[in-house]
Amino acid sequence: MPEKLVTNRPFEVAASAVEAWLDGEGSSFAKRSKSQDERRKFSSWDLQLEHPVLGPQLVRISIPKDFPATPPQVYLNRKLCLVLPHIEMDGRFCHDVVSSPTDYSWPTGAVVAVIESFETFWNNSSDAKWITSEFHKERLSYWLRFCEQFRIANAVPTPHAVRVQFRSVQKTTEGKLCAYFQNSQKLRSELMVATTEEVDPHVLASRHGWSVKTQVRGYSLFVPFADNIRWTPADWPKSLLELESFVAQVTDHEQSVIHWIQSKSDGNPHGHFSKPPSPPLI
Repeated sequence: MPEKLVTNRPFEVAASAVEAWLDGEGSSFAKRSKSQDERRKFSSWDLQLEHPVLGPQLVRISIPKDFPATPPQVYLNRKLCLVLPHIEMDGRFCHDVVSSPTDYSWPTGAVVAVIESFETFWNNSSDAKWITSEFHKERLSYWLRFCEQFRIANAVPTPHAVRVQFRSVQKTTEGKLCAYFQNSQKLRSELMVATTEEVDPHVLASRHGWSVKTQVRGYSLFVPFADNIRWTPADWPKSLLELESFVAQVTDHEQSVIHWIQSKSDGNPHGHFSKPPSPPLI
């Protein structure tokens, strides 16, 4: 008799069933990956797919180590982030499949569900109108992702955190800004606090215990625009001139970002156009 009975854990049983299925029936469409990330998953399988717009693409199905508590994951080229919706910065596809108790008794069903979710996405991803609509639906999330990508790619010393005291505004509204630095020699602030109108950001920061060491004051500008104005990767201003053009358009050419910035040193209080505006830049 053995001293200790060794049994497979539910995770291992489920993963083994999926491995057998993908290496068997699934081998007609997926091949086991040559490279594995042992820290995150048991095994991975690769699919070579042809996209009607983007051309050939490598798609990877990965089984997490805690599967089926965590559903299978699908990864694409990370460069497709912000090219197609629902793709994270690491290339992970955000499917809509959640784990279920039945996944333990039928683990291959969880893989099938993920593949079906990805298939729907893949079929839609050649439709430009669908892509625009999906990006616009979750525009704030994608915008923050773009800002993070821009910061990394350009080594921009953005704040570690930004907090905004915001009141609903119906027109372009100037506010105030306060940045805090742990070290006066650092370019990247620990925190930036922005407020609307006459609210003092330092008073707000002090009240919440956010103010630290070196303080630098500045200005903020809030520009509201209608929800139906598209805010997608194809529309975002990616330079000062593009931002100037966008703000001019949404304010009916009443506000100039460039003039507003210049006004902080030349005394023009609001940075409105002081002469007929130039034609839109975009």
